[in-house]
Amino acid sequence: MGQRFKDMTGKRFGRLTIIERVPNYRNAAKWRYRCDCGNEGTATGGSLRLGTTKSCGCLRKEIIKETNTKHGHTWAGGSTSTYKSWRSMSGRCNNPNHHKYHLYGALGVKMCDRWSKFENFMEDMGERPEGTTIDRYPDQSGTYCKENCRWATITEQNNNKKTNVHIEYNHIVMTVGDAVRLSGSTVKRLVVYKRIKRGWSIDDALNTPVR
Repeated sequence: MGQRFKDMTGKRFGRLTIIERVPNYRNAAKWRYRCDCGNEGTATGGSLRLGTTKSCGCLRKEIIKETNTKHGHTWAGGSTSTYKSWRSMSGRCNNPNHHKYHLYGALGVKMCDRWSKFENFMEDMGERPEGTTIDRYPDQSGTYCKENCRWATITEQNNNKKTNVHIEYNHIVMTVGDAVRLSGSTVKRLVVYKRIKRGWSIDDALNTPVR
């Protein structure tokens, strides 16, 4: 007479809910499960009852992630956008092998000592909002620190560049880029900038078509 197995359909083991019986693995009963994360798989009844199998593998990944990092922003094979910004900033300022070091660290741009620890950077700046990067402001030539940094959009960063020229357009002081957008000019910002540097009037620089 064949060996009888207890029906485990619908029972829970850790994060797993048993869906149905599947063909045996050797002489062991085997069951299909659905994990709380949505994945499905199979396991023997013995491994489920003994607690050897508690999830599809997602639990182990979470434990490894938590073990490998205190701040939760890095894990095996990846990191958050906030951590990437901090790492890139640190590299630009401190690592001579970084591809942008010659524009930052080599020119004396520094990151404050407090930010040598990512946890302190997180405490001061918070999570990086989508569509932003770290920007030195109000002193674009100053140190990376809480008092002189913000999360800024590309437009805000462009307006904060050393090459920006502030002009008076429609009785308002603004950057060349803002004047181009406000006027509806089809002339590129860099062309307008060069024209003004050569002595053109603002109206001519904005409105004269490029030949």
